[in-house]
Amino acid sequence: MHTTFSSGMSVSDKKSEPSTLPTTNATPTTHQLQISDLNKIMSSMASTQPTRASVDLAAGITTDILSSLLESEEARERLIRHLPTDGLMPPETDDLEQSLRSPQYRQALSKFSMAFNSGQLGPLISQFNLGEEAVTAANNSDLKAFIKALEKKIKDERMDTD
Repeated sequence: MHTTFSSGMSVSDKKSEPSTLPTTNATPTTHQLQISDLNKIMSSMASTQPTRASVDLAAGITTDILSSLLESEEARERLIRHLPTDGLMPPETDDLEQSLRSPQYRQALSKFSMAFNSGQLGPLISQFNLGEEAVTAANNSDLKAFIKALEKKIKDERMDTD
């Protein structure tokens, strides 16, 4: 099979026709690109790119996990501080539970997961002063290393306050 495009480039699945390049600008030439060449290029691209399983936190952080987290008074107090207030009444545990079970929270987790899996969150993570290890993990889309870096940061902060 042989296909010629309007640009003058043609693709052939024949293995006997070599690729030719133009020798001068004055004469049009036909470039032969074989299917086997495309297959080689694609396979070399796939083998050079590291593959890492992407993780959707919305799928992993279930309501059961959130319920067990909310059993800890310390965890509730730390999380409640991050809820928005209406200026009249401070947020309560019910507000926290409602927020963590909302579709908006699940959507935010999924969006964060997509951004984290892209490997482009490093600059943003660096703005939160979470440490170089967390930034490196975010740049590499390494969720396990990112969580370890966060745990280390929390442990270090607790040791500083004790």
